[in-house]
Amino acid sequence: MKKCVHVCGRGGHSVADPQVEQRKEGTGKHVRRGEEIGRALVLRHLHAYTWYMEDENSKSVRTRCLSLALRQASRAVSRVYDEEMREIGLRTTQYSILTLLSRNGELRQRELAELTVHEQTTLTRNLRPLLDAGWVTERSGQDRREKWLTLTPRGLAKLKQARPSWERAQKRMRACLSEEIFQNLLAVLPEVARQAPEA
Repeated sequence: MKKCVHVCGRGGHSVADPQVEQRKEGTGKHVRRGEEIGRALVLRHLHAYTWYMEDENSKSVRTRCLSLALRQASRAVSRVYDEEMREIGLRTTQYSILTLLSRNGELRQRELAELTVHEQTTLTRNLRPLLDAGWVTERSGQDRREKWLTLTPRGLAKLKQARPSWERAQKRMRACLSEEIFQNLLAVLPEVARQAPEA
């Protein structure tokens, strides 16, 4: 539901002022006076419009809580990337895992958890579809509790297939943020992730 409130300048009446409306029902003099007031307000641009959006999407997202602000941003951005990835059957988190394995070669699962800043249980859940699809393989290390992960040729092919979707998501985000903000986020957020465990 939207409400529009007309706020006038010093001592002025709102165009929708009930008193003016009542006068219009009286003499012609009052009608002309009301019209003059209305024209003056429009010509001088003395009225301002304040919108009260009562739906959930329009409520302010400003917060002093860094954790909440980062979560809000993460979910909003992930939604954009997931929309683009959906047609090829990947989620943003899965694309990130494939990318990290492509860049780093074979990794211990705990090393991958550190790179993605995931709990082991969450990473295991995200890895399962990739293992089932044959895009990633795992083997046990000397310590049988230790798991090593490798990107397979099929996984590399999937990563290449997903690249255009990722680029479209990047383009969408660049379009809604200034280049300065976009680059600052890429510079600052990894530092936040690095420093947070030491806080």
